[in-house]
Amino acid sequence: MTLSEPAVDVATPKMVDHRPLDPVLLLDPWSCATPTKNEANELSFECTLDASGKLDISAAKGLSLDSTSDEGDDYEGSEGSELDDDGNDTGERHIDVVWPWWSKVTNILHHYIQKSVLTLSMAAARNPIRCIVTILILSFALIGTGIMTNFHIEVDESKIYTPFNAISRHHNQWYLQESGLAEAARSTVLMIHNHGNNVLGMDTMSRVFEALDTVRNTTGYNEICADGAHWDDYNEEFTCQVVSSTRFWYHDKALYNSQVKNETELVQQLSAPEYPGGVPMISEYVMGNLQRGQNGTISHVPAFFVYILLTDKGEATMEFETAVLDRLANLQTEWDGDLSNSLRLDYYAERSGADEFRRAIDADLFLLPCVFFVMGAFTCLVFFRRDLVQSRCLLGVGSVVSILLSLFAGFGLLFIFGVPFTSMTQLLPFVVFGVGLDDTFIITGAYLRTNKSLDGQERIRLAMLEAGPSITATTITTASAFLLGLFSSVPSIYWLCLYAFPTIIVLFLYQITFFVAILALDERRIQSKRMDVIICCKRQARDDESNDDEISETQQAAALKSPAPLADRIMARYACCLLHPTVRTLVVVSFFTFFGYCIHRTTMLKQDIDIKSLFPSDSYMIPAMTTVENFQERSYAFHIFFRNEDQGDPMIQQQMISFVEEIQALSALGAPPPLCWVRDLQALRETEFFDVVRDLPFEEQIQFAMNIPAFKEAYGNDIAIDSSTGNITASRCIILARNSHLIAEVQNTIDYLNGQRAVTEAQGINQNKAGGAESFFTFQSIYLVWEFYNVAISELIMTTVLSVGVVSFLSLVFIPHWTAVFFIVPMVSVVYIDLLGVMEMAGLDINAVTYVCLVISIGLIVDFLLHIMLRYVESSGVSRDDKVKETLETMGSSILLGGTSTLLGILALAFSTSMIGRTVFMSLCSMIILAIVHGLVVLPVLLSLVGPILPVESNGAFCDDYNQQKMVILTDFAASKQSTALAIIDVTET
Repeated sequence: MTLSEPAVDVATPKMVDHRPLDPVLLLDPWSCATPTKNEANELSFECTLDASGKLDISAAKGLSLDSTSDEGDDYEGSEGSELDDDGNDTGERHIDVVWPWWSKVTNILHHYIQKSVLTLSMAAARNPIRCIVTILILSFALIGTGIMTNFHIEVDESKIYTPFNAISRHHNQWYLQESGLAEAARSTVLMIHNHGNNVLGMDTMSRVFEALDTVRNTTGYNEICADGAHWDDYNEEFTCQVVSSTRFWYHDKALYNSQVKNETELVQQLSAPEYPGGVPMISEYVMGNLQRGQNGTISHVPAFFVYILLTDKGEATMEFETAVLDRLANLQTEWDGDLSNSLRLDYYAERSGADEFRRAIDADLFLLPCVFFVMGAFTCLVFFRRDLVQSRCLLGVGSVVSILLSLFAGFGLLFIFGVPFTSMTQLLPFVVFGVGLDDTFIITGAYLRTNKSLDGQERIRLAMLEAGPSITATTITTASAFLLGLFSSVPSIYWLCLYAFPTIIVLFLYQITFFVAILALDERRIQSKRMDVIICCKRQARDDESNDDEISETQQAAALKSPAPLADRIMARYACCLLHPTVRTLVVVSFFTFFGYCIHRTTMLKQDIDIKSLFPSDSYMIPAMTTVENFQERSYAFHIFFRNEDQGDPMIQQQMISFVEEIQALSALGAPPPLCWVRDLQALRETEFFDVVRDLPFEEQIQFAMNIPAFKEAYGNDIAIDSSTGNITASRCIILARNSHLIAEVQNTIDYLNGQRAVTEAQGINQNKAGGAESFFTFQSIYLVWEFYNVAISELIMTTVLSVGVVSFLSLVFIPHWTAVFFIVPMVSVVYIDLLGVMEMAGLDINAVTYVCLVISIGLIVDFLLHIMLRYVESSGVSRDDKVKETLETMGSSILLGGTSTLLGILALAFSTSMIGRTVFMSLCSMIILAIVHGLVVLPVLLSLVGPILPVESNGAFCDDYNQQKMVILTDFAASKQSTALAIIDVTET
C-alpha cells in the first residue's frame, strides 16, 4: 500500500497532537513508516495491511512497539497516553508527578470516571431513540408529579431569610403558639401625605376619614371585627382597633365635624398628649416626624398614618384584605386624578408583602420561555452551515432541550420532596441554561475534530475520550460548590443549593446521554444526506458525483487538507497575538493593576437592607415603604417580653423595669417606651384613685386596673392572665426604635441586634437560660430578617474558604499534574476578589440577592479556568508557548461560546420586573466577563511564562521522536477498525 502526497521537509519534523486521529494527521511524515522521496520530490509512505484489511502496525517499516531512545528510555505509546490490549487509545494520560502514589490514586479514579462516561455515552449512541424517549418520559413524569404533589412557593421573608438556628425563631414560635398574648392583628396601614409638605389642616383630616371609611365600609368588615379583641368604650362593643389621630373623635367623622370648626381647634386637639379617656397618644406613630412650636402645639405634620388592626380569621381576613386593597387602589387613582387635590394616598396590608413578592416571581416567569428561545436561536446560529446537510441547527435545539429536561427532572424531584420554591430558586434556570451549553460546545468541538471518515459511534467514543474528563471535572467542581451551600443556615441559600446540586448532576448525565443520542441521530441524518430541520427532504446526488466507494486522489487530497473550523483558526491567530512579548507585558501589568484596584474597592463594600428590591418595580409597596422611611422616624415597635416569673413580685417588677431602662439606653432606641404596663402601673399606684385597692393582693390590683377603660385599651393586649389563678403568665412593653439609625447602616442594625441580646444575656434572671429560653427578652418580627444580616458575612467567608479548599482538592484530583493547583486556586481567588470590587463599582451592596450570587460564583468561575488548565496539561507541545497555543486553538472557542451562552442565559434577567433579577444580572454578568477574561487572557499568559513543562523523554534525535509519534498515529488509526478510514487511501497491489 502506498500513499503519495506533496513534498514534506523531513528534516524538521513537527510534533503531532495526541488527540484522536484527524485526516490532516495523515500528512505527517511519521504517519506510517520511514518516508522516502521519489523523483518528483513527492514523499511516499509504505504501510502494510493484514489479511483482514487492518493496518499491520508491527509490519510497518522502522516501527517498534517497544522502541527505545539512544538513552535507553522505553516508550509505551504516545507521551502520557495509554493503550488497551487491542491497541486502542484509552484516552488516559499518565503525567510524571512529584508524588507517584497520588498519581496512582488519581489514575485509578480517572479510569473509572472515563469508563463510566464512555459506558453511558456509547449506550446512548447505540440506542439513541430509546434513550431520548426514556429521558423525555422520566423528565415530564418528575415535573408533573412534583407540581401535583408537594410544590409550593414560599414568600414569607421570615421563613426565607431567618437562619435555622436563630434565637429569634424560638422567640417567634413561643409568641405565636405559647405566650397566651393576643396575637398581633393583621395590620392595614394608610398614609396620607403631600411629599413632605405640611398636611396639617381640616381638608387633610377629612381625607383621613375618607380613607378610613373606605376600609370600614368594605363588605365583610363588620363580620371580621365582630368579636375583635379591642373594646370600643364609645360604641360599647368589641371591634377591630384603629390607631390614628381620628381617635380624638372616636373615629367618627360626624363627631369630628361637630366638634372641630376651624384649624386652630384642630391643632389644639391634635397637640394633646392623651386621647379622650386618658389613653396615651403616640404622636410620632400617627403623625410621623411632626414639629412643635415653642408652646408645644404641633406646627408641621409631614404625613398622617392610620393603622387598622384586623382580627385574624384566616382565609376570611385575607380575602377581606384583597377587597380592601382593590378599593384603596381605586381611591388612590381617584385622588391622583383630582386636580384640586394635592394629597397622596399610600397603603399596604398584612398580605401585601407576600403578594407583591409572589407577583415578582410570577411576573418573571415569562422570561424562562424567552431564555429557551434565545438559547435555541443562539445554538442554531452557532451550528448553522450554508450546506443544509452539514448544518446542525437541530443539534443546537436538542442541546437546549436537554437542559430544559434536566431542569424538569431536577426541580420535579425537589418538588416531590416538598422543598420550597423561592424567588432565589427562580434564578437558577437562567444560570443552568448558560452553564449547560458549556458542555455542549466542548463535546461538539471534540466531535468535530475527530476523523470524519469514521462512523458516528466511533467519533462519539473518541470525542468523549477527549471531552469526558474536562466536563466531568467541571461538573463535579460546580456541584461541589453548590453542595457546600447546604452547610448554610440561611433557608433561601440552603434551598437554592438543594435545587442546584441534583440539577447540575442531572444536567451532566443528560449531556452525556440525551445530547449524545441527539448527536448520533444527527450524524445519521448527515450520512443519509437529509437536510437540517427539514429532515424529510433528502439532497439528490449530482450526475457528476463519483461513486461513494471510489474516491479520486483529488477528492482525497481535498478531504485531507480541509481547513480547521473558523473558530479554531481565529483562536490560533488570537493565541499568536496574545503571546507577543509586548502584549504579554501589557496583560501582566494590567492584571496586577486591576487586581490591586479591586482590592481597594472591595474594602469599601458594605451590607445593605433594602426590602423594596424584592418587589416588582411598579409595586404599590415601594412608594408606601418610601413614605415610611421619609416621614416616620419611629415606626419599628419592638416588644419587651416577660415570662415564666412571678410578675406580681415587687422585686421581679423592679428587675423588669431595670431591663426596660437598659434596653431603652441602646442608641437605636434612645427614648422610654410609650406603653409599658409595669412602669405605668407603678405610677398609677401613686394616685389617690388606686387607694381603694392598695392593700389588696396583686392579682386583684391588676384586675382592678384592667377594668379601667383607658388602661384596658392601652394594655389589654399586652398582659396574659391565667383565668384560674389570676397570675400574669406573660406580658410585654412596647418601645419605638429610630428608623434613620437602623436603616442608614446595616452595621447599626447588627449592632442593635447584638446589643439587645447582650443586655438580655446579662440579666441575672436569664442566667443559664440561653438559646431562646430567656425570661426577659425583646422581639419583633423584623428580627427574623435582621438575623440574616447578622450571619451573612461570616457565612459568606466560611462558604468562600470551603469552596476554594474544595476547588484545590479537586484540581489535584482531576488535573494530572500537581502544579495545576498553584494556578487554579490563586486565579479563582483573584477573580472572586475582582468580582467583589466590580460589584462595589457598580453600586451593589452585600444583601440577600448578591449573597446568593457570591455563593454560586466560585462554582461557575472555576469552569472557565479548569478547562484551560486541564487542556494545557494534556497538550503535546514541547514548550510553554506551544502548549498555550494548542490549548487556545482547541479549547478557546468552546470556552468563549460557553461564556457567551451563559451571558445570554442571564440576559433575560436584565428585563426583570424586580431589582432581584436586575441585581443578579449585573452580578453574574460581571462574574462571567471576568472569568472569560481571566480564562482566555490572563491564565494563558501566566502559563506561557511560568506554566509547568512536562518531561519530554528524548535525546532530540529524529528517529526517537519519529518512531514514538508514528506509533501513536498508527494505533489511533488501527483503533478505528473502519473500512471507511481506508477508503481515503489509494491501495495498490505490489
